[in-house]
Amino acid sequence: MDNLVISGEFDLNASVLQYQNIFAKPEALPTSIVFEMTLKRDSLLFSSFVLAIGEVKLNVSGTILNFKQPVLDLELTSNEFSITDLLSLFPAVLDENLLTTEGGGILRASAKGPVDELA
Repeated sequence: MDNLVISGEFDLNASVLQYQNIFAKPEALPTSIVFEMTLKRDSLLFSSFVLAIGEVKLNVSGTILNFKQPVLDLELTSNEFSITDLLSLFPAVLDENLLTTEGGGILRASAKGPVDELA
């Protein structure tokens, strides 16, 4: 298994996803996962991994090397989205009135280096 290309698409529109009172995706909210990745002997290349929940689209790309002592080079980006729509997925934040927000946002994050050295 030197170069296994894996791709797929999951339509999660009819699913209800919930983790305690922290995250809740209602059935009516369009949701999908679309990905293409290459699995090698000791690495994983994410050509594209897109999680779309409503209007929010998160894309992860990059590599994970050396599975025994993983080294990451990953980037997460998003489209522009409504902060209110995003926070509606996190009931604990809304229930506790921790945040009052409006407007839009874009997410960008990266992880680069050995996993045991990432803070």
